[in-house]
Amino acid sequence: MKAISTFIVRVCDLLEAEGRSLRSAVREEARDAREHGKRLALGLGAGLATRLAILLIGVPLVVGGTALMAAGLLSWLETQMTRSLALGTTGLAVLVLGGLCLGLLSLAFGRRAP
Repeated sequence: MKAISTFIVRVCDLLEAEGRSLRSAVREEARDAREHGKRLALGLGAGLATRLAILLIGVPLVVGGTALMAAGLLSWLETQMTRSLALGTTGLAVLVLGGLCLGLLSLAFGRRAP
């Protein structure tokens, strides 16, 4: 009987020690996860603000540059062909360029294989 009670006491002591070890490990991992979460949130916030600023500056520049390129192409094509044909060709060129840009954007942000 004494051996059984000693065995039970030792098993309970072992379970208590393992429980304490598990509790401290879980607390430490949770603390690390919170720290990593804070760093990630700060990094994403700064990165998001920077990306938004670049987007707000870059979009008008791209639109303006495309308009100037189209105007230059139109001026050059008017010397080569009639005005209406030059307008159609310039419009087609701008549409093709925009479609290519959207295609590249969809490739860049599309679904990726896991």
